[in-house]
Amino acid sequence: MSSELHVIFGTGPLGRYTAAALLEKGVQVRLINRSGHMEEPPAGAVVVKADATNFSESLPFVQGATTIYQCAQPAYHRWREDFPPPARCHYQAGRCQ
Repeated sequence: MSSELHVIFGTGPLGRYTAAALLEKGVQVRLINRSGHMEEPPAGAVVVKADATNFSESLPFVQGATTIYQCAQPAYHRWREDFPPPARCHYQAGRCQ
């Protein structure tokens, strides 16, 4: 397995399939969601708990990441209210790399 770390925010279908594809390439995968749990995570993936809207809470889990994937999506009708906070957090976290 490669020492390359890929971090994925979100454990829904998009996060799950992104993780599976990355694991097939032999890289390390860390999935982040609010609960820290995922039903049947892809073999080899690590699931951790963090609030995607909280920069200081998320930052320790993205340290050293080669790539950060934003796969956590609020309901479409809530994008205007709920999308900017995690988007800002992920942008800030990426800049700290």
